[in-house]
Amino acid sequence: MKKYILGINDFTDPSIAIIRNGEVKFYIEEERLNRIKHSHNIFPTKSINEAFNYLGISFKDIKAIAYNWDFKKYENGYLKKFFFNLNKKYRIDKNTKNWQIERLKNRNLKNFKKKIEKYLYSEFGYFKLPKILFFQHHYVHAFQSFVHSGFKEAIVLSMDGSGEENCTTVWKCKKDNIKKIDEFNIPHSLGWYYSAFTEFLGFKAYDGEYKLMGLAAFGNQNLKIRKKLKQILKFNDKTSMYEINPYFIHYGSHTYSGRFTDKLVKLLGRPKKSKDNFSNYHKDLAYEVQRLLEECVLKLCKKYHKITGIKNICLGGGVGLNVKLNSKIFNEKFVENIFPNPLCPDNGASVGAGLLADVKLNKSKIKPLKTLSLGPDYKARYIEKLLKENQIKFTKPKNIYNYTAKLLANKKVIGWFQGRMEAGPRALGNRSILGDPRNITTRDKINKIIKYREMWRPFCPSFLADKVSNFFCKSYDSKFMTISFDAKNNLKKIAPAIVHVDKTCRIQSVDKKYNSKFYKLIQEYYKITKVPALLNTSFNIKGEPIVCSPNDALRTFFSTGIDVLVLEGFIILKKS
Repeated sequence: MKKYILGINDFTDPSIAIIRNGEVKFYIEEERLNRIKHSHNIFPTKSINEAFNYLGISFKDIKAIAYNWDFKKYENGYLKKFFFNLNKKYRIDKNTKNWQIERLKNRNLKNFKKKIEKYLYSEFGYFKLPKILFFQHHYVHAFQSFVHSGFKEAIVLSMDGSGEENCTTVWKCKKDNIKKIDEFNIPHSLGWYYSAFTEFLGFKAYDGEYKLMGLAAFGNQNLKIRKKLKQILKFNDKTSMYEINPYFIHYGSHTYSGRFTDKLVKLLGRPKKSKDNFSNYHKDLAYEVQRLLEECVLKLCKKYHKITGIKNICLGGGVGLNVKLNSKIFNEKFVENIFPNPLCPDNGASVGAGLLADVKLNKSKIKPLKTLSLGPDYKARYIEKLLKENQIKFTKPKNIYNYTAKLLANKKVIGWFQGRMEAGPRALGNRSILGDPRNITTRDKINKIIKYREMWRPFCPSFLADKVSNFFCKSYDSKFMTISFDAKNNLKKIAPAIVHVDKTCRIQSVDKKYNSKFYKLIQEYYKITKVPALLNTSFNIKGEPIVCSPNDALRTFFSTGIDVLVLEGFIILKKS
């Protein structure tokens, strides 16, 4: 029997993945266990322990550890030379130089091995470390997105802040052949461009980008702003190449934020403070920032489709979480299929690195990704014992699905906790807060007294898969909430709480095979209301990770305005 591969990401949003026979057997992010949002640079020992306990394995069963960084480029002087040439070309500021020095230090192989030994030996005792394999960062993103798509051929765009030196890479993929055909290197980063404006608009970079995207829907075309933004992100139509002017984002004085320079403030005015109300200018700026990103990436897609003739697009890297961008790509006439990898940021790269190691060492054939139910689950006996020990009253109805559907139809907000925890940033019916999509007041209640977030933020629907086409102009089997679709007028009439101001929805199509419990619940709700969808948002409050354990769910339930908690087959009601 083949041994397991342990994929680790321990820099940004640490996570681990356990791979065997071409499949992800377990995946979890450290934040879900230590309850620290993002858990930057925390080594994921809790995650490794959780995976080993769940699978009943130890390091004796691990054939190799896989990382999504090419340490050779740091060891052999390649990156040192790259930074040296970069510093000759641009007027680099002190903070950037310090970042370069720190990066070379952190990716030093000797320092890295000391770090990994320190954490693993202190947690698991002394043992012989398995082989450690390192893979180029953007290659990991591209490989993972392509093999998990199930496509026979595809163009893959991997776009993020930066890998080793790459910020955007383009790959031509056919069966087992994955070939890089273009690259855009530091400082030309679409991820850093978007993060700069995330902070300019009062959100937190690497956390609030989806808020910028949501805010963009409230803005309008503003040609004055558009003209200014084209000084920052330029696309050359003759060469079909883009470039970033780094003096607005990277290089210079940073009075207001480490993500943008004072030159940007001089161009666009003072940045918004987090507590300030959004003006029309802020909304228009968000609209134009999003529009320029879309324009740039769409032109790249057209270019590489023309070169290769390939009609399938895969997306990797953190920019691939931009569902509005993904929607624009999907709606292009030359695009036949699209797969935005649901684990496209760095946290998901533990999966990609593990898959690459499994192919290299075990010659495994990778299976397409069908489910993200890859985390821990909790048995009924454990939950019942927990409830009794804490003297929490509960009931156990014969038909949990019909019972819960009736509560939803009566406008109750439900904390829904079932099966294995989902991987990634989206709630997909395992750790979800659910509401009645027919009711605007339900939406507002969830924003105000449950999620404690901005009232303008949209919510997503989870649909019965076979009903999706009835409500959207163009759609496909979107299992993972990675793309938004244009809603038909009939959806707004029957379910206004799930249609955004721009008449789009980021949907999850739920099928019986891969999410049977959630499917049954939506089906029961559909029987009662004739609406084949539920309002679905992640089971957490603002600033916290999605709940993992029953303890997390109970704490969130009792500290918010959630009406009912469904823990597997148990119902907990609040005292009236």
